[in-house]
Amino acid sequence: MLSSPRHLLSAYLLFSLGATAQPTRTFRLALSPPFERQVRLSMEQTVTQSLPNNNHTVDQRTVLGQTFKVSEVDPEGAMTLWVRYDSVYHKVTTENPTSTLTMEFDSENPPDPLPPMAVGYAALVNKTFEVKVSSRGTVLQVTGVQEMLSSILDQLKVTDPEARQEALAQLKSRFGAQAIQETMQSLFPVYPEEPVAIGDSWSNTMAMSQSIPIQVANTWTLRQLGEDLAVVDLSSKVTQAEGASDTAEKEGTPDYRLSGTQSGTLRVDLETGWVVSTELQQDFQGTVLFRQGDESLDIPIALKGKVSLQPRP
Repeated sequence: MLSSPRHLLSAYLLFSLGATAQPTRTFRLALSPPFERQVRLSMEQTVTQSLPNNNHTVDQRTVLGQTFKVSEVDPEGAMTLWVRYDSVYHKVTTENPTSTLTMEFDSENPPDPLPPMAVGYAALVNKTFEVKVSSRGTVLQVTGVQEMLSSILDQLKVTDPEARQEALAQLKSRFGAQAIQETMQSLFPVYPEEPVAIGDSWSNTMAMSQSIPIQVANTWTLRQLGEDLAVVDLSSKVTQAEGASDTAEKEGTPDYRLSGTQSGTLRVDLETGWVVSTELQQDFQGTVLFRQGDESLDIPIALKGKVSLQPRP
């Protein structure tokens, strides 16, 4: 008995669909005690402000050695991680046509005496805080930061109320709760609700406001699935956050207007959802506006950066 063309076509389609179907994977952060990891987070940034015959360049590199340890998991699956700063390296070089100034600090080989600009970084070593993260990778809460910053100021013997308040504001700009939450969120991908296959993408938009108010539209794409690791590509579009111009209402406060891109690769442990490593490239352009009385100065600015997260031995 001969099969009809319709039956042959149906059988062919079923076979083709079955043969080409991609395996899917549900990604979740699933950590529990006694999970512990030591990481090395490196952040490099070159900022160039362009003035007529007077370019001003700032090169910064910060490397943080950190320990992450899961302390508890709540009934909804949200994980609380205890985080400690084990080491700090910071180098900044400021260059203009007439001078070059460099400050460098390494907690594993500290200079004697400490440069005044480095004392805060020196006091950061062995300080701790806690971060709470959902199973999809959303940073829900950061706690213990105020106590950490107060401990740093006590260690630096800053007792004068006015000087203490000024020093606290400077520390918060880099290591305050908002700054830490934004940094932590940039390290954890927000995992998709549904299972994904190789080639599938998912998106998330986050606002960052601590240093320069920007909005980051992230798109992650699953590139590779191995036995133990997944390779995920990240592509981000960065735009000025709504209301960002309000930051310059105070006279003398710089008003940054930046846009650009970020791209890179993450390697994710399939069993735990932990990000084993990250390599990101950043390229932003825009202007910074300074207001002084009735006068204003609009300066073109370019920012190139690298972010790397690697395991420590």
